Amino acid sequence: MKRPRQRSEAALLRIVERLFLREILTFEGERHVGLRVDGAYPDRSVFAVARLDGCATLAVARVYEADLDRRPGHALQLVYMAEDDLALMQAVLPHRGARA
Repeated sequence: MKRPRQRSEAALLRIVERLFLREILTFEGERHVGLRVDGAYPDRSVFAVARLDGCATLAVARVYEADLDRRPGHALQLVYMAEDDLALMQAVLPHRGARA
């Protein structure tokens, strides 16, 4: 099996940003997008999040670089979170200043 070539961090971000934006641009209204690379080659991933103002929804994804090479059509798995979903997350996360 041929080993995939190593991408620069900037190239990985561009690829994931393009995949992510293609999905969220179907929503109307203003969008706020953030992307972050985690880890080191060959186990890097990109965490992507977008707030979609048109429908008060958050879109979240983690794209693993290895999946881009092995399963490019399935690398992006989005989770859409509504306000109720976010409230549930806040309920289970420890509050700042509180001890776990």
